[in-house]
Amino acid sequence: MKASEIFQFNSFVIQWHFTERCNWNCKHCYRDENGAKELSFKQLKSIFFQCLEVFKFFRLKPRHSFINIGGGEPFLRKDLFSLLSLLSKYKDLINIGIMTNGSFITEETAGELKRLGIRRVQLSLEGLKQTNDRIRGKGTFDKIIKAIKILRKYNVFTRVSLTVTQLNLAEIEDLTVYLKEIGVNVLGLRRFVPIGGGRQLKEYMLSPLQQRDFYLKRLELQKKFNERNKFLVTEGCEDGIESLLN
Repeated sequence: MKASEIFQFNSFVIQWHFTERCNWNCKHCYRDENGAKELSFKQLKSIFFQCLEVFKFFRLKPRHSFINIGGGEPFLRKDLFSLLSLLSKYKDLINIGIMTNGSFITEETAGELKRLGIRRVQLSLEGLKQTNDRIRGKGTFDKIIKAIKILRKYNVFTRVSLTVTQLNLAEIEDLTVYLKEIGVNVLGLRRFVPIGGGRQLKEYMLSPLQQRDFYLKRLELQKKFNERNKFLVTEGCEDGIESLLN
């Protein structure tokens, strides 16, 4: 029996960090400033074709094959759109997503992302305006909301990720209501892991009981707000944990 027949996946997601550089300095970020050397465009092309071989090996259907491009801030790479143009030639085989802080989203970039067939863009918020700006920097809330509205204007599928800490736990429902109102497609709520730069917020990590309450709250929000094909509240990498609470 072949390995591809032993290991069966419903979907396969590759999170591809193009760069460690970022123009923001969010306090909860998992990155470490290690000055890692960036790969060349030629090396990125080679890696992409290796990714395609992985999808082929596991016989994944196109709608279940994902490459999410992040960083750092991917828009800092001047060759980002050159690579996206290459990837877009295979958009019938894979789903391409971008993870960005939103600071480079303009009418022009949103239109280009739409033209290239980028299936979704993920941005991050850390609460309502005051809380978000405390974590991500002054003025970032307004910039992120502006980016969301531009993306939705161009009908780009938009996901917002929120990392839950003691600083924003009480704001989750109000933020959920607001994001649904402005047309966000998905809100992903995930736990905070204090690594990298995030070590400076370690004191605001949820306690075990708070963590349990957060998972229960997420289930409550899913039941209250989820509308198929309109708006979803979902999870992060720990998506199997809350099943123990049902």
